[in-house]
Amino acid sequence: MAVGAAGFAVLFRHTIGWVFVYGYRAPDVLTAFARLPWYTRVVVPMIGAGLAGFAGAIGAKLKGGHGVGEVMEAVALGKGRISLRLTLLKAFGSWLAIVSGGFTHVTDRLAGSIASNVLAAAKGVAIVRVHDVAAHKDALKVADAISAGKPPA
Repeated sequence: MAVGAAGFAVLFRHTIGWVFVYGYRAPDVLTAFARLPWYTRVVVPMIGAGLAGFAGAIGAKLKGGHGVGEVMEAVALGKGRISLRLTLLKAFGSWLAIVSGGFTHVTDRLAGSIASNVLAAAKGVAIVRVHDVAAHKDALKVADAISAGKPPA
C-alpha cells in the first residue's frame, strides 16, 4: 500500500511538471502565468477552480472522510477506511487547481497562515496544522509575549 501511495505521489508531481513544461512551456506556475495574456490569467484559474469545485462537490456526496482530520484519525486510531475512489477524486481536484494556477507554494502563503493561526491561538485553539513549524512557533511566542506585556524571549 505504501509503495502504491509513493508511486501515486511521484506520478501526481510529474504530471503537474509535464503540464507546465509542455502545456505552458514554463518551469513553474509563476513563470507560466507571467507569460500568459492578462485575460488568460483570469480565465484559466476560474475554469480550474470550477472543475476542482465540481470534483469536490462529487467527493462530498461520497461516503468517507471530508478532510485531513478524518485521514489523520483513521491513521492514528487505526480505525475506519479511506475510500480509494474518494482519495483519487480529491487528488484530481487538487491537481486541477494546481495546473490552473490556483496554487503556488506553501511559502507564498506563510504570512497569511501565521496570522490566522496566531488569531486562532488567541481565541483558544490548542492545535493547528502548519507547514513551517519554526516560523509559527516564533510568531506564537511573540504573540504570547505581547499579550503578557513583556518583550519576546
